[in-house]
Amino acid sequence: MFADLFRSGNEDASLGQQHGFPAACVRPMPCFQMPAKATSFVPFPLHTISDWKPAQICRNQAPHGLKRRHELLRTRRVISYPSSEEANRSSLPFRPRARSSAPSSASFLLQASFASLGLFPELVAALSADGIESPTSIQIRAIPALLGGASAIVGSATGSGKTLAYLLPIMQRLKIEEQLAMQEVETGHAAEMIRRGEHPLRKPGAPRALILTPTRELADQVLRVCKQLSHYIKIRAASGLGIRRKVRAQLEDQPIDVLVTTSGRLLQLLDEGLIRMRAVHTVVLDEVDTLLLDKSGFGADIRQILRRTRNVQQFVAVGATHPTAARDLYADFFPKAKLLTVDLHQTPANLRQRFIQVGGSNGRTDEILALLKEEAHKKTRSLSGGRVMVFCNTVDSCRFLDHFLQEHGFTTANYHGDIPKEKREFEYEAFARGERQILVCTDIAARGLDYNHKIDHVILFDFPRTAVDYLHRAGRTARGPSGAGTVTSLVTKKDMPLATLVEEATRIEGADIVQFCETKLKELEKRNARTAIPKPASSEGSTSICETAYWVRLRLVKQPI
Repeated sequence: MFADLFRSGNEDASLGQQHGFPAACVRPMPCFQMPAKATSFVPFPLHTISDWKPAQICRNQAPHGLKRRHELLRTRRVISYPSSEEANRSSLPFRPRARSSAPSSASFLLQASFASLGLFPELVAALSADGIESPTSIQIRAIPALLGGASAIVGSATGSGKTLAYLLPIMQRLKIEEQLAMQEVETGHAAEMIRRGEHPLRKPGAPRALILTPTRELADQVLRVCKQLSHYIKIRAASGLGIRRKVRAQLEDQPIDVLVTTSGRLLQLLDEGLIRMRAVHTVVLDEVDTLLLDKSGFGADIRQILRRTRNVQQFVAVGATHPTAARDLYADFFPKAKLLTVDLHQTPANLRQRFIQVGGSNGRTDEILALLKEEAHKKTRSLSGGRVMVFCNTVDSCRFLDHFLQEHGFTTANYHGDIPKEKREFEYEAFARGERQILVCTDIAARGLDYNHKIDHVILFDFPRTAVDYLHRAGRTARGPSGAGTVTSLVTKKDMPLATLVEEATRIEGADIVQFCETKLKELEKRNARTAIPKPASSEGSTSICETAYWVRLRLVKQPI
């Protein structure tokens, strides 16, 4: 369908309108016209693949002046993957990706602009005022489809601009709906309503678009973007989060177009009668895999909310990861949604990854001290390498590491779910201002948060339990087209199976890391199940000491296949 549109740039745009795209998106546009010599064209590639990067395996290479570091390196293995720029400068041999003589679709994407995607000039001006001039790959794919009213599952790497990819078309559709409604009102009455600041579609407590997020921090971030755009396009947004008295006054007295909130808070507002869902026609689930798969009960809340939205015309599911378990649920929640993905389940192109094998009871603490001391000045303990995020799997581990680093002279900010929201925001703001250079956190800081400041180094003190969590943590650095950063993983013996698979997947050009790890882990489970020794049931319902010793000895001597 797209190929027909772009091959015939001067033909009638009715073909595009038949597929639900707005007229502005299918007008003849010179930047998308097909070259005369081209024989094939793919307008929107699923992913952009960087050159193959060899692994650098460093053994027993200790930095100068660090005796403890030298001792640690005697018993560990460091595997480092350079970024694409480093690979080009390296003297090591590398195998570049084969390049065809056919014209690349990337050259066409570079010529795209927000105006050519059909956005209002007001929205283009709002983006230009914020320093955003060109759309990203996922925005080029998602904006035309969502402007046409299609339901979609949007997936792309962290930091690729997914929030704007769904906010821009939704806000424009709301504005178009308002303009059409005003045209149906008598001229004199419409002028009077505009003078009083009223609108037939705008009513207190009756949003037309609903955006659900798993955390308050992500909801606040999306709301800030909405308000920045609303200065140019005049759309009202609210979150329903905060002090109850102020929230009640806002929802009861002021009209609302977009509601950005969490699922739990929305159910409270519905029970209190402050929100009515009959006007909602667009629903967005941001970080959809967390909302549907998390064990905190988000999935049950989402089902209850969707049952109350009877007039929904457009569903949008957004996330940096879409594991197999989540995709199985999409058929129930979004049966007609289109899948729009770019660079899905891949690490950023300019990300340098290191996997450090540690052992012993103090292996991880010794190693993280060695890593931080490399970047710290001896007297001030300030990090010359910039901001550092350290991820832990549990709240207890996060608290321990925070106290441990403070005892060794580092300034840290602690960020996990057991900290009250106000204090958590204070800690994060201190880190954002540069007053504290190390943020010790759990996975609550790994999803959805957009960092206006640069994160230079991410350290995984506890290796994540899944490949999905690894991608979200690693995505806190090297964000954006020109971003660069390093992620260092401290790998213990129990982490080796998953860490080995993640390491192997990063070597494969364009590999889907999540799918690769899921497939390999399933194969490993099946192989272990086949090689397991069945234990015979005792006739008396118990096992003697001799039988137990026999089975233990048999397990010890049995060689794996």
